[in-house]
Amino acid sequence: MRAKAEPFLWLLDEPPVDLSMALRQIHGWSLEDGDIGREYWSAVARLLQSAQAMREHIRKLEDERASRRASSPPKEQKNR
Repeated sequence: MRAKAEPFLWLLDEPPVDLSMALRQIHGWSLEDGDIGREYWSAVARLLQSAQAMREHIRKLEDERASRRASSPPKEQKNR
């Protein structure tokens, strides 16, 4: 479980989502809704795709951070 100080990282514990079905549905809606609907649904599709890409990037960075922490020596704590 992730620390409470990192509330958005719970997403990394979730399995990746296949967006293909959602994107097909959104594409169908964009064809049905005319020009304004097409722009709206295209923006929603791009948002979903970018969110998935960001999630993958965050997962990669978090894995790299954990790897670096595991390989670095522990820091000494100063007594006050």
